[in-house]
Amino acid sequence: MVRLLTRIQNFMKCLMRMFAEEDKGVIFYETVITLKGQKHTYIECVPLPWEQYEDIPQYFKVISAFSFLNTAYLGL
Repeated sequence: MVRLLTRIQNFMKCLMRMFAEEDKGVIFYETVITLKGQKHTYIECVPLPWEQYEDIPQYFKVISAFSFLNTAYLGL
C-alpha cells in the first residue's frame, strides 16, 4: 500500500511540473465510492491559470484527516 501511495504522489508531482511549464497550477481532489463492498477512489486533476489557482484557498477550508465532506445530499 505504501508503494502505491508513493507512486501516486510521484505521478501527481509530475503532473504539477508539466502544468507549471504551461504556466498553470493544479488542484487535486479525491472521490471515494463504495459499490457493493468494493471501494473505488477517483483522483481528479484540474489545471488552472495561476490567477485562478491563487484564489482557490478561499473556496476550500481545511478538512482534518478524521473528517470528510459529504456531498451526497447536494447531488454531487
